[in-house]
Amino acid sequence: MMRFHNDFQKMERMRNMEFNLLFLLTVEMIITIVGYYTKDTFGILNKNITDTIYLFWIFNLLLASFFAGILSPINFAIYRIAFRLAHSSATAYIFYTTGFMMIPFYLVGYFLLESLYITNGISNQQMNYPSKWILNLADEYQKRTMVENIEGPRIHPFTSVACESIRKGAFEKNETFDDLFEYETAYEDVLFPIIQSSKSKRCGTFIV
Repeated sequence: MMRFHNDFQKMERMRNMEFNLLFLLTVEMIITIVGYYTKDTFGILNKNITDTIYLFWIFNLLLASFFAGILSPINFAIYRIAFRLAHSSATAYIFYTTGFMMIPFYLVGYFLLESLYITNGISNQQMNYPSKWILNLADEYQKRTMVENIEGPRIHPFTSVACESIRKGAFEKNETFDDLFEYETAYEDVLFPIIQSSKSKRCGTFIV
């Protein structure tokens, strides 16, 4: 039984790690595509270098999407770290030789933190975030939706004035409302909204 429990926990960790790696890969795809179409380069040389690096970057992300389906989360994380080292080295070399920064500095910081996080995930064989945050947000949204459905106000089709007029018309037509002992059916509760806290405002009970 203990072995089954340990295997289940390991499978859960691997699943969370796989989801988080795919999430980070998706974020990088968005950053790359947006950066490619919004890049600001000066000179033909810088433009050619940037286009080459971005095309290689996009091709590698597409290749990583393929590897995500056939590699284990640990091996896929190692592949991502290897690419990040190559990508960071190319960026640093271009900046050192030409003085041109291919990507903004804040993205360099983001990729550095991402690399450290993935490296830590490889060492511990688990990555809990951002999947844990997403699950917490989903649970919170589900709880709020359930509370609103349970405690939400009932929408009545009639006002209390309409309630009084309908009952008065029914009394004139000798129609009855079987609500003795202050009992109110669900049908009447919808048709005739009544404030129970004030009995003086309650529509009258008529039996003919």
